[in-house]
Amino acid sequence: MDGVSGSAPNSGLITALWLVVATERRSERGLRRCRQAWLLDMSKGAVRNEEDLQKRGREVNQSGVSAISPLRQAGKFILANATVAAAVYLTAMGSAKLFGNADAVFSPIWPAGGVALAFALLLGPQVLPGIFLPLFLSSLGAGNPWIFTILAPAGMTAAVWAGAALLARSRFDIRLSSTRDVLLLAGLGAAIPMGVAGFWSAGCLVISGMMPPVGLWSVASIYWATNTAGTVVVAPVVLLMASGRFWPKATRFHDVAASIIQLGCVFLAAWLAFQGKPSATASMPALAYLPFPLLVWVALSRGLPAAA
Repeated sequence: MDGVSGSAPNSGLITALWLVVATERRSERGLRRCRQAWLLDMSKGAVRNEEDLQKRGREVNQSGVSAISPLRQAGKFILANATVAAAVYLTAMGSAKLFGNADAVFSPIWPAGGVALAFALLLGPQVLPGIFLPLFLSSLGAGNPWIFTILAPAGMTAAVWAGAALLARSRFDIRLSSTRDVLLLAGLGAAIPMGVAGFWSAGCLVISGMMPPVGLWSVASIYWATNTAGTVVVAPVVLLMASGRFWPKATRFHDVAASIIQLGCVFLAAWLAFQGKPSATASMPALAYLPFPLLVWVALSRGLPAAA
C-alpha cells in the first residue's frame, strides 16, 4: 500500500509537468504559426506593392513610348527616303555624265534602277517615295510635259516595287548565296519589271506628244535594255555590301594584287566598250561584249562577290 500510495503522487506530478511542457510547446507552435502567417501576409503585401509599382511603371513607359515612337518612326522614314533619293539621283546623274556623249540620246546603262531595287529589297515599301521623288524632280527640271513627269516616274517606282515583291515571294536571298538567287534577280528583279517599265515610259512619251507612235517599240526596247543592265550590274553590289560579303576577306599580298589587276582589266574593258571610238575592224556592238569574258574570269577565280 505504501508503495502504491507513494507512486501515485509521483505519477500525478509527472503528468502535471508533462501537461505544462505540452502546453508550452503548443503555445510555441502557435506563436510560430502566427509569426509565419504574419510574415506570409507581409510578403504577399510586398509582392502586391511591387506588382503595382511595376504595373504603374509599365503604364508610364508605354505612355512615354507611345508619345516618342511616332517621332522616331517619322525620323527614320524621312532619313531612309532622303538616303534613297540621294543615292538614286547621284547614281542617275553620274551614269549620265560618265556614259553619255553628244551623239547618244540614251545612256547604255541606267544604274539607278539597280540602286532603287536594292533599297526596296533592304528597306521595304517605305522607301518608295524616295525612289519616285528624284525621278520626278529630274524630269520636272528637264522641262518635260506634266503627263510624262508624273506618269513615267510613277511607272518606274511601281515596277521596282513589283520586282521586289516578286523576289520576296520567291524567297530570294539578298546575300546571293546560290545560282538560283542570281537567276531570280536577273529574271524577276530585272528583266520582267524593267521591261514593263520600259514600255510604260515609252508609252508616256507617246501620250505626252514627245515621240510619234511609230517609235514606240524601238524606244521601249532601249529603255528595257538599259534599265535591265543597270539593275543586273548595280543591285548585286549594293546587296552584297549590305550583307557584308562584298569586300574580300583575304589580306595576303598576292591575292590583293590579283584582285586589283582583275578589277583594272574589267574597268578598262568597260571603258573601251562604252567610250571607245569604233574603227574599221571593231564596231561598237562588237566592243560591247568585251567585258563579258573578263567578268567570267573574275567569277570563276574569285567567286560571286568579286564578280559583282
